[in-house]
Amino acid sequence: MAGAQVDADNELRNMVMCFRVSELQVLLGHAGRNKSGRKHELMTRALQLVRSSGCNKAIQAKVIDLYQQRYPHHGSAPHYPKNDMFSPPRRDAVNGKSHNLSPQRPMLSSTRHDPSYNTHVHFKQLPFYDNVSDIIGPVALRPRMNRMLQEETFKFVLNDDQYRKLKSSFKDRHNFQLQLRFCQLDTSQSQPDKLPQNLFVKINRSSANLPPFIPPTKSGVQPRRPNLPINISSLCRSSYDDFSIEVKWSTESGKSFNENSYAMTINLVQQLTVDDLLRKLKEPRVLPASHSRDFIREKLAKDPDSEIATTSLRVSLLCPLGKMRMKLPTRPSTCRHLQCFDASLFLMMNEKKPTWICPVCDRPAEFRKLVIDGMFVEILANSDSDEIEFTEDGKWHATKKNTETLVIGTPMKPIDLSQNRTKTQEEKKSKQPEVIDLTCDSSDDEDPAPVSLISSPPSVIQDGTPMSVSSSPTVNNDDISAKAIPDVCDGMDRHLHISGNCQQ
Repeated sequence: MAGAQVDADNELRNMVMCFRVSELQVLLGHAGRNKSGRKHELMTRALQLVRSSGCNKAIQAKVIDLYQQRYPHHGSAPHYPKNDMFSPPRRDAVNGKSHNLSPQRPMLSSTRHDPSYNTHVHFKQLPFYDNVSDIIGPVALRPRMNRMLQEETFKFVLNDDQYRKLKSSFKDRHNFQLQLRFCQLDTSQSQPDKLPQNLFVKINRSSANLPPFIPPTKSGVQPRRPNLPINISSLCRSSYDDFSIEVKWSTESGKSFNENSYAMTINLVQQLTVDDLLRKLKEPRVLPASHSRDFIREKLAKDPDSEIATTSLRVSLLCPLGKMRMKLPTRPSTCRHLQCFDASLFLMMNEKKPTWICPVCDRPAEFRKLVIDGMFVEILANSDSDEIEFTEDGKWHATKKNTETLVIGTPMKPIDLSQNRTKTQEEKKSKQPEVIDLTCDSSDDEDPAPVSLISSPPSVIQDGTPMSVSSSPTVNNDDISAKAIPDVCDGMDRHLHISGNCQQ
């Protein structure tokens, strides 16, 4: 009996050591003890309470009740922190007695056993992954008030089938992996992946490799990681251990409580290739050609209220992504345009960088909404043109290729600017007028003054009657010929002789 009492006391103390601050405060308040202080102070008081209570059934019942609220049992073996050196008790549904669990390995996955963490968030299905089984169902990550850094810890295990599939990937490189995903805590619709800010993940004290940061496009913007699933397969190589996952993240200032709340899940998935998705796309998603013709007639139908009528519609047979002729024409069923794009090229681009945006209209183009246009499949098989034109009756014909002639002129000889500059300076010097000095002494016989034409010569007296000599227009010296020079000299001599006679 004494040994059984010691085991019961040890189990109660181990239960108390698993309590959080809230459970410790409830227990101390129930016993009428002081419930203020830090966690280690509350833990010390609670352990003293359990140790001194002895046969106090009320305290024991309260400890067991708080422990069951924290770790409720749903028909499978609960899991506890690895530092607990005991086998936790479980209440028997028939006689209410507690007993130790058997050391056998549990076969079912389990999560943190707090019902407040369960959530009905639905993650969007990833086209390149098929979900095989859930390891941890969607659980909520709700921030605690007045704290920037948030932290939560969960437990999970792998059953035999899950570990066997994962082990096959380790050895034979099959496409099974354990995938960790995060999204916004919103149950209104399926949520895409979204990583919390400053995320940090540890599994059994080993850090998980997170997607690398994206360089910010603007200065002052904090870099963020791409919203992609996280592969944690390399950290879960044993099926005999309980795995502990520790998640840390920080809340963003200026956002509400719901915006800082997230959901998390861990799934065993099988990775698919582009060829796998093409096979999925070809089987049930071929749009009949008659459907596309009706759509063309509807677009080209005359509107009596409109003054502008469209009588034809041109569509390119080149993929807008690769500018090459399409092989498998595809478009989203939600888009209202006829232009298609090549399915293989679109899937390869989204395999490297998943955006799932229509290259024609930039609207969402999810894989589950992609369809193959049967009419364009027929056109590609029967036409070698790169562009076709649809008419009002839904028929089509290939358009003629417009050829343009490019006329190339004779190239001009480059001009030597240095020689041109020298030639211009010489021309300016040759065009400068000759300067005639009229201030020289007339008595100098050695250097006779040059003759200059006077536009208005002075009046002369002939036969005692004054006469005015009519002058001709001004003439440049260059225009006077050598023959005209003697005549001018004779006139000047005559003028001087007449002036001399008058003076006498």
